[in-house]
Amino acid sequence: MKPNTKATKIDCLFSLNDKEILPCDIILTKYSLIRNGTMKDYYSFAQSKTIRKATNGNYSHAILCLSSQSIIEADADGVHTNNLLRLSWTEDCDFNIFRFIRPLTHDEIRTITTFARSRYGVIYSVKGAIGSAANIVVDQNLEFCSRLVARSFASAGINLVQNPDIATPADIENSSMLKQMNFKKRIYLGEALAELVELNSNNPLDEQKEMVTTLYRNIRKSIHSDLMIEEDIINHLNSLDDKEFRRTENILTSIFEESNFLYFFGNDYINCPHSYDFDLCLRNNNKKEISYFNSQISGALEQARIHKNNMECYVKHCRKGAFRTKMLTLYSNLVRQDMRRYTTYSDVKEFVFGK
Repeated sequence: MKPNTKATKIDCLFSLNDKEILPCDIILTKYSLIRNGTMKDYYSFAQSKTIRKATNGNYSHAILCLSSQSIIEADADGVHTNNLLRLSWTEDCDFNIFRFIRPLTHDEIRTITTFARSRYGVIYSVKGAIGSAANIVVDQNLEFCSRLVARSFASAGINLVQNPDIATPADIENSSMLKQMNFKKRIYLGEALAELVELNSNNPLDEQKEMVTTLYRNIRKSIHSDLMIEEDIINHLNSLDDKEFRRTENILTSIFEESNFLYFFGNDYINCPHSYDFDLCLRNNNKKEISYFNSQISGALEQARIHKNNMECYVKHCRKGAFRTKMLTLYSNLVRQDMRRYTTYSDVKEFVFGK
């Protein structure tokens, strides 16, 4: 299902209150999802109506919350992350939060979100989404929105639906393992609406999404069509004889270099300098509540944990060579960046609120 690119005049927008969101909450939406202030419907009414009719449900898209501010989803662009605050809707009845019926343990949350993140960059399967409505499994190595959500929970031993591979938004909506949360939604009008649109008009995550999509497209084209995630790349390299390994590694390293993937993290220092400088952070956030700082601090620590785990994966499982060295350097730089962000927000929080 490709996005409808026809611009729409918007008089008001609705969004979720990030203070109400917990990790692993599920957002189910209809057709009027607006992304990054672009004033374009993600699904047209006709597309959404078709999906809802085919699945006998009230929603056409499913999104997984990684934290109170970060989400991951599978759409026409593949699996990618976004900021929850950059999502808004034209109708307050077009989206709702669904939550697991009991509090998830720390280990369950980590397993669910780690699995979802591991699918970043995987291709979206239109055939898989269509097949799910007819209970037919298609393109098992690819993802669509509700499959990604259901598989993520299944990785922690939690079966939201009978078969995660053919889960539909309606299956998730009707799951006995979930309950609908009736949170009050934020509404943006007038100046607040204009500020929201301006804030979200330039999303650096869009550039990252395009970069990763292009990167893996080139990898699949040049090396092997089944390479979807980093784990696939590591396993493929480990399976080659010495001559083929050297040839493939050279191709792979060139693709990564040309994509800017190895250096993209540096853009965050430019786009969000306040996250790494005490004075700028204090100036930008001195009126924020303590919950905002706690969210930034915990988010930085979680990112550092993920990047450290990626480093360990390459150390333990990836064959030694130039590609392995470059990826270890990348994740080392990312951990350093995460901890710098952690230190900045921790120091400002202490300055504003005390120990």
